[in-house]
Order: sequence, then structure tokens, then C-alpha cells
Amino acid sequence: MKKGKIILLLLMVSFLYGRTQNISGQWKGSFNESSGSESTEYILELEVKGKTVEGTSITYFTLNGKKYFTMCAVSGSYDPDAKTIISKEISKVKANTPDWFRDCFQTHTLTYFKKGDEEQLSGTWKSAKREENCGKGNTLLSRKLLVRKQTASPTPSNRTAKENLSPKNKQKESVILAEENSKKLTPENNASSKKSIEPKKEDITLKPALDKLAKRSNKVFESFELTEEDIHISIYDNAEIDGDVITVIFNDEIVILSQTLSDKPIQLTLKAKKGTPNTLTMYAENQGKVPPNTAIMRIQNGNTYHKVLLSADDKQNASVVFNLQD
Repeated sequence: MKKGKIILLLLMVSFLYGRTQNISGQWKGSFNESSGSESTEYILELEVKGKTVEGTSITYFTLNGKKYFTMCAVSGSYDPDAKTIISKEISKVKANTPDWFRDCFQTHTLTYFKKGDEEQLSGTWKSAKREENCGKGNTLLSRKLLVRKQTASPTPSNRTAKENLSPKNKQKESVILAEENSKKLTPENNASSKKSIEPKKEDITLKPALDKLAKRSNKVFESFELTEEDIHISIYDNAEIDGDVITVIFNDEIVILSQTLSDKPIQLTLKAKKGTPNTLTMYAENQGKVPPNTAIMRIQNGNTYHKVLLSADDKQNASVVFNLQD
């Protein structure tokens, strides 16, 4: 009887956790005004912790033929029973708008729906501050569910053929497989390959990359105290997927080389050193279609999680500093 209660409790916890996790992530879509104006592109990057919501919003719009954006910090609440969030813009993080442009913060009340392989947040918006009175209307955001492809197991005939190889052919096959694996484990194809193979410095053109970094100023966005040497990093595009390409250097070693940011994270594990600052720097190889080059970095160290918004351009790099406790 006790065993049955424990299983039921675990199922309930798993169910509640799953509902919360459904809302966290990046949502893309638009909002419009009740007056019938054209839709405005809108992105929400949300992180739900229990009944608390935090994250960022990005609004894209065009003025006189030029595309602008405004990024805001958001906070709010989540009702797991109604599957509804209230996301309120509270401050401007960055923007490329003209000096005369007036920002108008919004509050979006959105409910979660699932339609086939698409998830939606649908609802309404209004001014976050009564005195601004910048309108109201409808909001619709969505994201696609990712379906993992299953790799087919080798057929019995294939296994038999390999088992019947002569020793000479087996040795030849091992050499071929080793060559194929070494190609797969280059930093360009797999950012996390450093965990398996330590790349030779002559294989990674380090000096030119460091020379490029030195030509730009460097801004430290955050500093963190670490309790463990392993740092698990995930980096992905924070805004519109517009072709941002980055190179990342950690303690004078390239760990990500000319990779394009997307909504699928680039993941790697780094090892921090004691007694010295450990610096991770993002260099913008380009600025995509919509400057600047922006990224979200999620950091896990032991049981501690952090999220940092990074921004780099052709004049400035973006860095995060880690200090490992003794």
C-alpha cells in the first residue's frame, strides 16, 4: 500500500513539473491592436520557476523602411491549473531605436494550447502602466515540438558480415572507422568534442582568433563564483534566428569556432582552474541580419543555474568570468 502511494506521489510531481516545463523556452509570433493595425513581430524567452515567470521580450518593427528592435526584461506569474502566464515588461535591456522613440511597456496574459506538433501561447495584451495608455490587443506565439529521430539498429545480415571479416579486413575497417570518428570530432562539427579529444593547437588557428579579439574592447557581463570545476554551457540565439555566427574562447583556447546560433543550443562542458579568473569570451563573426549579435547563455555548475544575455558587435566582445572557490 505504501509503495502504491509513493508511485502515485511521484507521478503527480512529474506531471506538475512537466506542466511547468512546457512553458519555459522561446516563443515566437506577433501581437496586434484591437483597432485592426498590422501585426508586430514579438518574441518571448521565458523561464518558469514554480509560479514565477521571468525572462526577456523582443519587439521588432519597421520605421521609414528600417527595422528596429527593443529588448525588455519581463517578470510575472504562472497559474499551472489554468496553464496561463502573465508576462509584464518591467525595464528596457537594449534597443537600436532612435533617441526620440518612446518605449511603451506591455503586459501579456497568455494561455497555453497544444495543436498537433505545435504549441501556442494565445491571449491579450495591454499597457503595463496605466498612464502610458499605448493600446491593447491580441497576442499569438508558438513553437514547434522537436521530434527525435530514432537510429535504426544494424540488421542481422550486417552484423554477420562484420563478424565474418578476416583479421586483415577487420584491421582495415578499424582504420577507416577511426578516420571517420576523427572527422566527426572536430570542433567545427561538434562543439563538445573537447571532452573526448584534446585538439592540437596547430589544428585550431588560435593566434588569428586571439588577434581579432584583441582589436575589440571587452565587456564583462557577469561574474560567477563556482563550487565545482565543471561548467556546463548552452548557447543559443536570443532573438530572431538571423544568421548570427560566433567564436567562443575560454582561457585562451577556442571552444566554439565559427558556429551559427539558432534555437537549438550549442552545448559544451568546460573545466575551471583554481586561483585565477576563468574568462569565457564571445566574439561576433558577424551581426546577422539584425545587429547586434545576441545570445542567451545558460550555465550549470553543480546544482546552481544561471542565465546571461550576451551582446557583441564589430567593436566589442562579450565575456563572462568564473572564479572557482578553493
